Amino acid sequence: MVSISICLPAELGEQELTSWRRLQREDSRLASPFLGPEFALALGRHRDDVRVAVIEESGQAVGFFAHQRGRRGVGRALGYGLGNAQGLVHAAAFEWRPRDLLARCGLAVWEFDNLVPHQVGAFDVRRAATAPAPFIDLSRGWDAWLESKRAAKVGIGKVQKSQRRLAREAGEVTFEFDTAARTDNLKLLMRLKSGQYRRTGRPDVFARPWVVAVVEDLADTATPDFTGLLSVLSVAGRPIAVRYSLGANNMLCAWFSSYEVDLGRYSPGLGSLLEYIRAGCERGYTEIDLAQGHYDYKEMIKDGDRAVAGGWVERPSAAATVRRLQQAPRRYVSDFVLSRPGLRQAVRRTRNRIGHLHNALRG
Repeated sequence: MVSISICLPAELGEQELTSWRRLQREDSRLASPFLGPEFALALGRHRDDVRVAVIEESGQAVGFFAHQRGRRGVGRALGYGLGNAQGLVHAAAFEWRPRDLLARCGLAVWEFDNLVPHQVGAFDVRRAATAPAPFIDLSRGWDAWLESKRAAKVGIGKVQKSQRRLAREAGEVTFEFDTAARTDNLKLLMRLKSGQYRRTGRPDVFARPWVVAVVEDLADTATPDFTGLLSVLSVAGRPIAVRYSLGANNMLCAWFSSYEVDLGRYSPGLGSLLEYIRAGCERGYTEIDLAQGHYDYKEMIKDGDRAVAGGWVERPSAAATVRRLQQAPRRYVSDFVLSRPGLRQAVRRTRNRIGHLHNALRG
């Protein structure tokens, strides 16, 4: 017999949290920290719409479905627009009916933008757009990874040369994989990232207080299965590049990063990324999730791609029909652009120019 109960993340007991983490460890496809209870707990502390469906079979916890519940039966994946991975954490042998799950959660529609690839079929998704999510494979160790990139001639040597020039011209270069000065460096990261969003014409996620609160919360979270990491590259004692990531189950998930643009000629972002990969590998991480999005630096360092999905699941209802009509035009345009690399690059260039113009007018 299968039973489903709905609760707030804070209402989960220690036994349930232990079961959740165990299910993640048992299936590497569900290892992402964005699918872990720590992420759900943090969002639940700063948003009032977070719920967890606890699925039990014969008295045993076999699944956890964290989600955000909106009005009129419209729900979203946990961390929609913010996290790298979404889906149901479940036992390998457990099979579910998507419509039954939505019904028990009180949802007519469940929307997602980073559904893990193997669950697209399991959720019976009728319409979904897939996007590549690049990753780095460190299972063979740092030396083997670095040699493979040098052999591929993707530009790693040029980045290392820039770092040596930075040391000669600006002072000693140091790197902290997990800095103790979290408060100051996190403030620096958010300031630099907000500036980057403005320059490139993108919405500033740090303008939303709940996002800032969640980021600060997770930066101070550490359990045997999860940790928030703030990595810093400094020159002559001055932090010039900051990288925020979440780690769980031998996986690192890159989240936010930025650098001081006045030192851009030294490629501090790429330099800090190489140091981050090396340090992560030395600490036992075997994979780095770079998140979806096509960028030149990801193409340079990635070892492969996974196809995450964006779309929605619904059960027959008036609310689902209304939501589909509301979302369809925007989704069709998004799917059209994302499926054409040339057009996608043109849109990005135009958005960047608009951002530069906006900043110039403000100045």
